[in-house]
Amino acid sequence: MPKLNFTKILIELASHPTVPYREEAMARAVEHLLNQIPGVIVDRDGFGNLIARLTRGLKTKNPWTFVAHMDHPGFIVNGAPDKAGRIPVLFEGFVEDEYFEGAKVRLFRESKVAANREVIGVVETMGKRGPAPRRNRRGLIRPLKDATDCVIAMWDLPAIRFEDDLIYGRNIDDLGGVAVILETLRRVSESDRDADVIAVFTRAEETGFRGALVLLEDPKRAKYIPDGARIVSVETSSARPHIKTGEGAVLRVGDRTTVFDPQLCLELEAASNTISKEKGRRPLRRALMDGGTCEATAFNMYGFRAAGVCLPLGNYHNMDTTKKRIAEEIISRADAEDLVAVTTELCFARKPTADPLKKLREDLHGYAQDARKRMREG
Repeated sequence: MPKLNFTKILIELASHPTVPYREEAMARAVEHLLNQIPGVIVDRDGFGNLIARLTRGLKTKNPWTFVAHMDHPGFIVNGAPDKAGRIPVLFEGFVEDEYFEGAKVRLFRESKVAANREVIGVVETMGKRGPAPRRNRRGLIRPLKDATDCVIAMWDLPAIRFEDDLIYGRNIDDLGGVAVILETLRRVSESDRDADVIAVFTRAEETGFRGALVLLEDPKRAKYIPDGARIVSVETSSARPHIKTGEGAVLRVGDRTTVFDPQLCLELEAASNTISKEKGRRPLRRALMDGGTCEATAFNMYGFRAAGVCLPLGNYHNMDTTKKRIAEEIISRADAEDLVAVTTELCFARKPTADPLKKLREDLHGYAQDARKRMREG
């Protein structure tokens, strides 16, 4: 395979279908790419999450740990066709009700022959989301030709395409995050600087970060992620009115549910400023990306210090809200390159900053001293 880079990694990943609980084809592709990066050691936990570590020098107690997920909202075939030939399915993940009926999908079967792998179908019916903890939907898909042995379905969209700076795809969320981490590992591997980095690629994030949760509750979790690990969720997060695709990557200070660790945010900001000054790349923008909840929240709730970074994503979960139709998701290649530069620089910061708020504390103390003098004089 030609030398890896972000674009080539994304193209390789996009050719593999993936939905929650049925990520094996994607996991094999990610593992294959990891095994091409010198120095990376790859493992799997008992639930199929992938964990990789790259260490140059000594292992640390506080390794930077990047987390992204391998799944995307989609359909699981859930039984034999009915008398009308319609296939029962479960839809896992979040998409608004109005986008289902009449939408085209691609059903996938296991096949090494591309022409035999995909079957086009149409969503005929789709129920409402069920109650917690499952929250999935039941529905029926009418295949347009024989769909024997098909096991999953995704929207009938191109796997990936490029148009100037923009990247369009069927499941950019979270292939963009996975590709950022893989490219970061590649660059760290090619450097001669010491680093200790963990990468975690999880399953079933779209159903409530289930892969991350089973890993966090695994009695053997410390084998994969030490207690002092500094967690960074790497996502493609729904663009907001003030944070648009193509205007730069984001230092995510929080999501819909929680705010993230302020010290880690400052360490990310320091790496961003270094890259901006030395490499001329755009610095990360600070923003509360409240379009959804990401895996940083799960790690926070289980006692880890966690923060997040993201690429602003157009047509989140394939919902074109302007035209009210299913459409490709969109990210910016320039945003991705800015983000990879920062995550790579971050990997070389082996020790946590002792007190990243020291200058702010000193400034505030100075203001207080000045205020006491001036207020007494006034």
